[in-house]
Amino acid sequence: MKKLISITLTIIMMLSAIIIVPTASAKEIRSGDYSYKFLDDGTISITRYYGKDKDLKLPEEIDGNKVTKISNYAFSPRGIALLNKFDSVVISNTIVTIGRDAFLECKIKEFRFGNNVRYISNTPLREGIVCDKIKVPKNNKYFTSKSGVLFTKSMDKIMLYPKEKKGSSYTIPKGVKATATRTFYENKYLKEVKFPKTLTSIGNSAFAFSTRLEKVDFSGNLRNIGTFAFTDCKELKTINIPKNIVKIGKSAFSGCESVEKINIDANKNLKIYNWAFANCNYVEKLVVPKVYEDGVFAYCGWLEKITIPANVKTIKAFEFFGCLELKTVTIPKTVTCIEEKAFGYTDDGYDGYEKIKGFTIKGKKGSTAHKYAKKNGFKFVAI
Repeated sequence: MKKLISITLTIIMMLSAIIIVPTASAKEIRSGDYSYKFLDDGTISITRYYGKDKDLKLPEEIDGNKVTKISNYAFSPRGIALLNKFDSVVISNTIVTIGRDAFLECKIKEFRFGNNVRYISNTPLREGIVCDKIKVPKNNKYFTSKSGVLFTKSMDKIMLYPKEKKGSSYTIPKGVKATATRTFYENKYLKEVKFPKTLTSIGNSAFAFSTRLEKVDFSGNLRNIGTFAFTDCKELKTINIPKNIVKIGKSAFSGCESVEKINIDANKNLKIYNWAFANCNYVEKLVVPKVYEDGVFAYCGWLEKITIPANVKTIKAFEFFGCLELKTVTIPKTVTCIEEKAFGYTDDGYDGYEKIKGFTIKGKKGSTAHKYAKKNGFKFVAI
């Protein structure tokens, strides 16, 4: 089971990072250092780059045709020996759209937007823009940059924090309400990021694989923590979830291996999704919150004691699957539903399940806990 879950999570996280580059279309035209194709409006999109410039300024026209778009993966290496390191990349003023992962796996010291860039995909530059800073001209109506960081023009959303921007601490400016998808993805310098009181939402994978991140404060007006938001932030030690949080997305903190404490002061409307805290290995004690989906605390390997408050009526499927040190649980009579393999099970090493040896349930005779123990063949101690 653990192998299956691990594979599933990996696939979900990494599928979008795989370079799936379409084969050259018959409609693509090669001209000098570029290939391009015509769009429906008669303008063209750059589909591939063959040159070796270190300071690259994209053309406004190719063969007399206006360039308005950079296609998905246009500057990615594509498995052949292309130069994918640039001192600077300047987007021309005619370009309106930057496609998904247009610069995937390119290393760029300085990335400059053009005046008319308006549309970028959810992960337009992602791991591609490994750079020190991003610059946006004042005339661009849709984006701006501050200290080399990319924002929407209104400064209400932080879009991208460059991977090679040095510094161990960063304060998101006041007025920012949300982070985009993968804003701080795979950052290797930041130990702390400070949120303004205006921030209400953290985007999917916003801080995923930020391996040095140690401290995050979720207080204030923050409400939503996105899917995979902090996955594999291996230096986080404590996760404090205050009452202002109403959503914790799928696998939001999965793989945060150094976390020792998870404190959840649950909002009555809080929804916690699948595997949100899976593989938080060093947590030993936990007050169980209400959860919305399955496997939320699976594979918390050192977890040995849980407290189930009276307001928790349901223990979801696989909620504590693979928690090998959780040998005894006391389940109050207020729990009225225990779903499949919620407690007492782990992997058998062959993509199946097996019971945790010596697993014991304590509870009231005739209760849901008693019925679960009897159904699954676990030792039951009446209290």
